[in-house]
This record gives sequence, C-alpha cells and structure tokens, in this order.
Amino acid sequence: MWALSDSNEINYLATSPTSTATGFGAHFLLVDDVIKSAEDAYNENTLDSHWEWFNNTFLSRTENPWKIIIIMTRWAEEDLAGRVLRSFGDDVEHITHKAVQDDGSMLCDDVLSREDYEAKTKEMNLDIVEANYNQKPIDVSGRLYSEFKEWEKLPSSAEVINFTDTADTGEDFLCSIDGVIYQNEFYITDLVFTDEPMETTENKVAELLHDDKATTARIESNNGGRGFARNVEKILIERYGSNRCDIKAIPQTHNKESRILASSAWVQKHVYMPFGWKNRFPGFYRQVMSYQRKGKNNHDDAVDVLASIYEYVSEPREVELIDKSVLGSPRARAGHRNYWRGV
Repeated sequence: MWALSDSNEINYLATSPTSTATGFGAHFLLVDDVIKSAEDAYNENTLDSHWEWFNNTFLSRTENPWKIIIIMTRWAEEDLAGRVLRSFGDDVEHITHKAVQDDGSMLCDDVLSREDYEAKTKEMNLDIVEANYNQKPIDVSGRLYSEFKEWEKLPSSAEVINFTDTADTGEDFLCSIDGVIYQNEFYITDLVFTDEPMETTENKVAELLHDDKATTARIESNNGGRGFARNVEKILIERYGSNRCDIKAIPQTHNKESRILASSAWVQKHVYMPFGWKNRFPGFYRQVMSYQRKGKNNHDDAVDVLASIYEYVSEPREVELIDKSVLGSPRARAGHRNYWRGV
C-alpha cells in the first residue's frame, strides 16, 4: 500500500491472486501478467483459479465509475484475457501488438531489433516464441485439432448411431454424440455434454436417443457404463415405449491417450460438426479445441468419444449380404459374407 507524494491518504494497493484485497475499493484496476511461465499456461487448474479470483474477488473491489486494464502475454486461449474477451464481448477494447509485424518489420527496433529477436529465439521452442513475442496462445500452437468441417445439409441416411462415454469420476463429463455415417464420413447431428450426476445424464441420453430415432447406441462399459446402458434402455422402454435402439455396452481396453492421438488426423478430416457448433455446444467445443498434443489435459471425455467414432467407422466389420432371389436356397441359408467400411 502506498500513496503519491504529499497525499494524506493511502490510495494505491498492489496485490496478487493469492493475496488479499479485502477492505479496499477502486476506480481503476490493473492486472499485469498473472501467468509467469509456459507451465502455468498448460495448467488448467491455474487458469481456472485466475478466473475465479477475477470474478469473486477482483471485480467486487470496483467502485463506480470504474475501468479494468489487463496487460498480459497471451499464453493460452483460456487465460484471463481470453475469458474476459469471451464473457464481456463488446465491453472490451482489445489491443494487440506483435513484436514481428505482418510485413516482417519489428514493432519497435529500439526495444527489440530484428537481430536481437533472432538471437534470442534461435534455440527457443516455437510455441514459446509465438506466445512471448507475437501474442499467439501457446495452446493454439500445441493443440491437437486445428479446425473441423461443418455441415449445413445432412446427407440422407437411414441410421442414426450414438456413441457415449459416461463420466468416470465426479470431475469428468458425460459425452454422448448422435450422428449418421455416409460414405465413410460421420456427421454429428446432436450431442449431450455435461458434468451433471448420472441420475440426470441417464435421462438426457435416453431423450437424445429417442428424439433422434437412434437405432444403435455404443456405450463404453468401463467405470459403471454397463449399468448406465441398462438404465438408459429401461428409460426408453418405460417412458417412451420404444425398443428401437439397440444399446451395446462396449469395453475399452486400449490406452486412451494413444487412441486419441492415433485417431486425430482422421477425425479432423472425416467428422463433420453441426453448423454453429461453437455456440450450440460451448463446453464440448472448448474441450475439443483446447486438447493438447503434449502437456497436461485435465479432461479428455469429448475427444475420447471422437476416437470411438473413428474406430467404428474406419475398421472393417463383417456383415451378411443376402440375395433376395435365392431366399430359401442352400446358398442363402449358408449366407454370404463380405467386409465393409462404414455404411
């Protein structure tokens, strides 16, 4: 705490997200670089704590009229600046200065010359360079998915298939995705993504299956998924009077992270999101688009289901093909088998 020279009142306070600011009000509040390292930028718990402090403590210190100035390197999309931009929208004046301008010139040669910049960044990790000097969040550079295609007109298909991963623990999310397969491409039609308790999510998944007239549901049986599948089937029969959907509890024995990484290229190329999915399913969108190829990921529920879609659509499956003209013949009774990929 301090005051300007010749002032009789202490009217400045410096604090931090881990220190106190109680008992003080302010007209001008400044935040300066609360993220100090790449390690913090990759840590979702740290980013969450900054946002909680900003909303529950920092904002409560404002006295009308007030302004907040946030000065920081953009380390992560979900850092304090990113969340303020998303939450406060048009109330924010956003100013970005990159060390290296779009035309290749330097922002200010007196502060950082081209020669000095190249010397400092020669052996530096590219992600760190982009965050430190050019305001490109580190998790954008290191994230697994860059963009997805969106569909506006759904291709005709007779079958809606569901893929569901139940929440393993109280901190996990249930992710249940409906979609149709057409020419080995998967088109997401609707989804449920929530961290609500199982007694709530069972009803929501049953409603999703009923509304979309799903014919098959593949629910991961690990960590209570088998019981979840039985309860969803029971709700469909008792509440909706429907046994249309064939619900299968599927065990998953492969390493989750390996499955996600192995499927990522196919998923980006062959999974189509609904138009405007960023706004329709914001939680799902943030988890998918913030998933890091390397580094700490607190949640992988959404991308795990995308990996399951890849495994189902891309793997060969044996099906029986029957020629109606020979029904009843020994040939028909023996059946004809072929392999296919997708629908």
